[in-house]
Amino acid sequence: MALPLLKPLFEAIDKAINEHGSAAIMKERLELFRERMQNVEIQIQEMLDRHAKEIRDLKESHAKEIATVKEKYEAAARKDLRSQIVLADGVYVPIQGVIDGYGKGPWCPKCFDEKEKLINIHRKQAGFVNDYTWYAMMCPVCNFSKPCQ
Repeated sequence: MALPLLKPLFEAIDKAINEHGSAAIMKERLELFRERMQNVEIQIQEMLDRHAKEIRDLKESHAKEIATVKEKYEAAARKDLRSQIVLADGVYVPIQGVIDGYGKGPWCPKCFDEKEKLINIHRKQAGFVNDYTWYAMMCPVCNFSKPCQ
Protein backbone atom coordinates (compact mmCIF):
# COMPACT_ATOMS: atom_id res chain seq x y z
CA MET A 1 0.00 0.00 0.00
CA ALA A 2 2.76 2.34 0.80
CA LEU A 3 4.43 1.51 -2.45
CA PRO A 4 1.79 3.12 -4.62
CA LEU A 5 2.00 6.27 -2.49
CA LEU A 6 5.79 6.44 -2.85
CA LYS A 7 5.72 5.86 -6.59
CA PRO A 8 5.06 9.54 -7.46
CA LEU A 9 7.86 10.58 -5.11
CA PHE A 10 10.31 8.15 -6.74
CA GLU A 11 9.21 9.30 -10.17
CA ALA A 12 9.80 12.94 -9.16
CA ILE A 13 13.28 12.09 -7.82
CA ASP A 14 14.08 10.06 -10.94
CA LYS A 15 12.83 12.94 -13.12
CA ALA A 16 14.97 15.45 -11.18
CA ILE A 17 18.04 13.22 -11.51
CA ASN A 18 17.46 12.72 -15.22
CA GLU A 19 16.71 16.38 -15.95
CA HIS A 20 19.27 17.98 -13.68
CA GLY A 21 21.81 15.29 -13.15
CA SER A 22 22.88 13.58 -10.03
CA ALA A 23 24.66 15.34 -7.17
CA ALA A 24 27.97 13.92 -8.35
CA ILE A 25 27.40 15.22 -11.86
CA MET A 26 26.32 18.60 -10.49
CA LYS A 27 29.45 18.68 -8.33
CA GLU A 28 31.62 17.90 -11.36
CA ARG A 29 29.90 20.63 -13.37
CA LEU A 30 30.36 23.10 -10.51
CA GLU A 31 34.08 22.25 -10.25
CA LEU A 32 34.48 22.63 -14.02
CA PHE A 33 32.70 25.98 -13.84
CA ARG A 34 34.99 27.13 -10.99
CA GLU A 35 38.10 26.10 -12.97
CA ARG A 36 36.86 27.99 -16.01
CA MET A 37 36.11 31.04 -13.89
CA GLN A 38 39.62 30.93 -12.42
CA ASN A 39 41.08 30.73 -15.92
CA VAL A 40 38.94 33.68 -17.01
CA GLU A 41 40.04 35.69 -13.95
CA ILE A 42 43.70 34.91 -14.74
CA GLN A 43 43.23 35.94 -18.36
CA ILE A 44 41.49 39.17 -17.30
CA GLN A 45 44.33 40.00 -14.88
CA GLU A 46 46.93 39.32 -17.58
CA MET A 47 45.05 41.62 -19.96
CA LEU A 48 44.81 44.32 -17.30
CA ASP A 49 48.54 44.06 -16.60
CA ARG A 50 49.35 44.19 -20.30
CA HIS A 51 47.11 47.22 -20.84
CA ALA A 52 48.53 48.99 -17.77
CA LYS A 53 52.04 48.52 -19.19
CA GLU A 54 50.91 49.79 -22.60
CA ILE A 55 49.36 52.85 -20.95
CA ARG A 56 52.56 53.55 -18.98
CA ASP A 57 54.64 53.19 -22.14
CA LEU A 58 52.32 55.54 -24.05
CA LYS A 59 52.45 58.12 -21.25
CA GLU A 60 56.25 58.00 -21.24
CA SER A 61 56.37 58.27 -25.02
CA HIS A 62 53.96 61.21 -25.05
CA ALA A 63 55.86 62.96 -22.25
CA LYS A 64 59.08 62.65 -24.27
CA GLU A 65 57.36 63.95 -27.41
CA ILE A 66 55.86 66.87 -25.50
CA ALA A 67 59.25 67.73 -24.00
CA THR A 68 60.86 67.63 -27.45
CA VAL A 69 58.20 69.86 -28.99
CA LYS A 70 58.39 72.26 -26.03
CA GLU A 71 62.17 72.44 -26.33
CA LYS A 72 61.95 73.18 -30.07
CA TYR A 73 59.30 75.83 -29.47
CA GLU A 74 61.32 77.51 -26.72
CA ALA A 75 64.48 77.46 -28.87
CA ALA A 76 62.58 79.10 -31.73
CA ALA A 77 61.10 81.67 -29.34
CA ARG A 78 64.55 82.46 -27.91
CA LYS A 79 65.97 82.86 -31.40
CA ASP A 80 63.08 85.13 -32.33
CA LEU A 81 63.43 87.07 -29.08
CA ARG A 82 67.16 87.57 -29.59
CA SER A 83 66.40 89.13 -32.97
CA GLN A 84 64.11 91.70 -31.29
CA ILE A 85 66.55 93.05 -28.68
CA VAL A 86 69.86 94.85 -28.64
CA LEU A 87 72.47 95.46 -25.94
CA ALA A 88 72.62 99.21 -25.33
CA ASP A 89 74.47 100.90 -22.46
CA GLY A 90 75.02 97.52 -20.79
CA VAL A 91 71.36 96.41 -20.74
CA TYR A 92 69.03 94.81 -23.26
CA VAL A 93 66.35 96.98 -24.83
CA PRO A 94 63.88 96.31 -27.66
CA ILE A 95 64.92 97.28 -31.15
CA GLN A 96 61.43 98.61 -31.87
CA GLY A 97 59.64 100.10 -28.86
CA VAL A 98 57.82 97.22 -27.13
CA ILE A 99 57.96 93.42 -27.33
CA ASP A 100 54.61 91.67 -26.84
CA GLY A 101 54.55 89.85 -23.55
CA TYR A 102 57.80 91.44 -22.35
CA GLY A 103 57.22 95.18 -22.43
CA LYS A 104 59.84 97.81 -23.18
CA GLY A 105 62.67 96.79 -20.85
CA PRO A 106 65.37 97.40 -19.90
CA TRP A 107 66.31 93.79 -19.20
CA CYS A 108 69.15 92.18 -17.32
CA PRO A 109 71.99 91.15 -19.65
CA LYS A 110 73.30 88.51 -17.24
CA CYS A 111 69.94 86.71 -16.93
CA PHE A 112 69.39 86.76 -20.68
CA ASP A 113 72.91 85.71 -21.64
CA GLU A 114 73.05 82.89 -19.07
CA LYS A 115 69.42 81.71 -18.86
CA GLU A 116 67.85 83.33 -21.92
CA LYS A 117 65.20 84.98 -19.74
CA LEU A 118 64.19 88.60 -20.05
CA ILE A 119 64.11 89.95 -16.51
CA ASN A 120 63.21 93.61 -16.03
CA ILE A 121 65.82 95.58 -14.14
CA HIS A 122 64.69 98.40 -11.89
CA ARG A 123 66.06 101.76 -10.88
CA LYS A 124 66.92 101.61 -7.20
CA GLN A 125 68.67 103.93 -4.83
CA ALA A 126 72.24 102.72 -4.61
CA GLY A 127 73.48 105.18 -2.01
CA PHE A 128 73.63 108.73 -0.81
CA VAL A 129 76.07 111.14 0.77
CA ASN A 130 74.86 114.41 2.26
CA ASP A 131 72.44 115.76 -0.35
CA TYR A 132 73.75 113.60 -3.18
CA THR A 133 71.84 110.39 -4.04
CA TRP A 134 72.86 108.01 -6.76
CA TYR A 135 70.87 105.24 -8.40
CA ALA A 136 71.60 101.97 -10.09
CA MET A 137 69.73 99.62 -12.38
CA MET A 138 69.36 96.35 -10.44
CA CYS A 139 68.10 92.88 -11.36
CA PRO A 140 65.80 91.31 -8.75
CA VAL A 141 66.86 87.79 -9.78
CA CYS A 142 70.67 87.80 -10.07
CA ASN A 143 71.43 91.16 -8.39
CA PHE A 144 73.14 92.51 -11.51
CA SER A 145 73.81 96.19 -10.96
CA LYS A 146 74.66 99.03 -13.34
CA PRO A 147 74.99 102.66 -12.34
CA CYS A 148 72.33 104.93 -13.81
CA GLN A 149 73.47 107.81 -15.96
